[in-house]
Amino acid sequence: MTVEPVSTPSAVRPPDPAIHAAARERLAGLATPPGALGRLGDLACWVAATQGEVPPRPVDQVRAVVLAGDHGVTASGVSAFPSAVTPAMVRTFAAGRAGASVLAAQHGVSLRVLDLGVDDDLADLPDAVRAHKVRRGSGAIDVEDALSADETARALAAGRAIAAEEIAAGEDSAEHLERLVCTGGVDDAA
Repeated sequence: MTVEPVSTPSAVRPPDPAIHAAARERLAGLATPPGALGRLGDLACWVAATQGEVPPRPVDQVRAVVLAGDHGVTASGVSAFPSAVTPAMVRTFAAGRAGASVLAAQHGVSLRVLDLGVDDDLADLPDAVRAHKVRRGSGAIDVEDALSADETARALAAGRAIAAEEIAAGEDSAEHLERLVCTGGVDDAA
């Protein structure tokens, strides 16, 4: 299988190590006990390094995408939950009742859930939820590949398309806005 390399737009640059160090130093100088911010402090330093300045500019537009799929190996009894949990969670996300949905709504974060490999047809959900589906469930990795070479290529292409959709959805805002696209997953292995 040949997977095309992902090209990075020139506007996207890697985090600057010197800026990251300066942000760490600034954070250490705040009237906060070391480590009190937990991962939030790490995230702030990463944002500063990505933006190229300390302190970082506020992130004005956040978009989140939850990618859903099932593990075929669940049938072997290795997952914490049965595969029926995944379609139930996708429906909960789609209805806006999942914890992440509520938090996103409270903070003005756009959140969508997408089925890339749920072992259910989810016919009761909008077509947009299923628009990037690669296959129903995955292969059981204890006896076969999770995805074929073609399915892997389609999943990678779906990821690129989803990222492009999220970026395009934020294009209607002013250029000075800082955007952040977050991804997460829901599956039966939680």
